[in-house]
Amino acid sequence: LDFDVYARMLQKGMKEANGGEDPGELRLRLQSLKAELRFPFRDRREPLTSALPKKDALFTALTGESLESLPRHLPVVATVTGTDEYGVKVKLTSQGGLMGQIKKQDINDS
Repeated sequence: LDFDVYARMLQKGMKEANGGEDPGELRLRLQSLKAELRFPFRDRREPLTSALPKKDALFTALTGESLESLPRHLPVVATVTGTDEYGVKVKLTSQGGLMGQIKKQDINDS
């Protein structure tokens, strides 16, 4: 399908009906329709990954803590709220009730 020729042909017919439409706009509309027919339901927008914050920034925004204020392996006081096949669910008492999970492989008896 030659979009330029088809757009001009449609424009001639539309001029009589409603004053016509720019052939460039009509060509873009036809290309959009063709893409939708070839790949139905495809989202042509760019993924949103660049607008999402990094994990560290998201953690700080949600909890008010940072890696400096709550580093790894820092002993903290927590209340056990449940267990499951993956480990133990806890609620920190000092960090505003931050919920967490300790995996089975990270649990130490000593």
